[in-house]
Amino acid sequence: MSSQELIESRGYSIHGCVHWWTINVLNQEWDYNLARVAVKFVVSHVPSEQDDRPWLTQRRLLQHAARCSYIVLNSLATGNDIELACHSLGNLYVDQSKLDVAEKMYQRALNGYEKALEPDHILTLRTVNNLGNLYRS
Repeated sequence: MSSQELIESRGYSIHGCVHWWTINVLNQEWDYNLARVAVKFVVSHVPSEQDDRPWLTQRRLLQHAARCSYIVLNSLATGNDIELACHSLGNLYVDQSKLDVAEKMYQRALNGYEKALEPDHILTLRTVNNLGNLYRS
């Protein structure tokens, strides 16, 4: 058993009503920076193919990823580093065969990369490649 598995819970979820109540009670106003931190935290748990049983963690993250996608696609998180999070969410959705949402996340990442970086930057090209693979399948 890996050290990650020792500290990782076997399941984590918060009911939507409780989530909204928490936001309302704790944050009378939407905190864009805190939203960015939350998105980055969820994305940091997206497993790679080399991880042990990546599909299990992916399934656990889907509900959280859906919320993060909503936050990102509706510009509720600020920061210039959100593109990498979008790209990682796109990868998660591809692995879970949710290709329509994956496309949206890759498109959001590509738009951000094209604005912040040059069109021939490795991150921009990687996103274009992943979009191409998505369209091919």
